[in-house]
Amino acid sequence: MYLIEEIFLKRLLRGKFNAFEITDGIEERFERNAEKGGIENPLIPVESLIKQMVKDFEKQSLDSPLQLNIENYLPRLIEGQGQQSSMTPLPPTPMPNPGSFQTPVQENPMMASGLTPMEESYLSPSEKQIRLRSRGINNA
Repeated sequence: MYLIEEIFLKRLLRGKFNAFEITDGIEERFERNAEKGGIENPLIPVESLIKQMVKDFEKQSLDSPLQLNIENYLPRLIEGQGQQSSMTPLPPTPMPNPGSFQTPVQENPMMASGLTPMEESYLSPSEKQIRLRSRGINNA
């Protein structure tokens, strides 16, 4: 059974948004993982944005249409630069040469008896006769 703190339940019943904020434990885990990976803590550059989002969403009533524009929280691109990326672009890739591919050889699955190896091993003698007749092979 899930327990909801009374204050959260009251806010929810009044149509108020109650954000789940980043706890101290989560902040510590971000810091620890960044140190372990030898990278900058990814939470630091977006922390103020997350706090602004929480403020804005708390003003939003759950009983009315969404008044927030998600694009207000996305990074803006500088005109003329296209997409921002920390990676260098890949060099042009040449088209593959069709001659370098081998086409699979299609073997005839039929045996001399007119049955496939699977049919030969799994069918009873009477079922084999039925299968051969259905293929127009009369093997008496």
